[in-house]
Amino acid sequence: MRIPAVDAPGRATLAVGNRRWWLKQSLAALSAQLAALGSRLIIRRGQACAEALLQLLRETGAAAVFFNHLFDPISLVRDHDMKQQLTEAGEADVAFLVFNS
Repeated sequence: MRIPAVDAPGRATLAVGNRRWWLKQSLAALSAQLAALGSRLIIRRGQACAEALLQLLRETGAAAVFFNHLFDPISLVRDHDMKQQLTEAGEADVAFLVFNS
C-alpha cells in the first residue's frame, strides 16, 4: 500500500506533470516486480491513513506493517501517531526500517 505524503509548506516540489509521470512509472515497475513474486500492489487514497491501513490489514490478513523512518518534524509526528493507532488496534506488528546512507 502506498500512502501519498502531503507536501509540507515550503517544500520544493517537482512540476505536477513530471511528478505524476515519475509516480506512474515507479508504481508500474513496483507492480510488475510484486507480480513476479506472486504478490500485488494495492493503492488506496484517503485522509484517514491509519483506518485505511487497518482495513487493508483485515482484508489481506497481513500480520505486520513496515515504515521507512523519516526524521523531519512533520514526518516524526505523523509516523508516531500512525504507529500508536495501529499498535492500539492490535491488528499487526508495527516496525520502522531505518536506512543509513
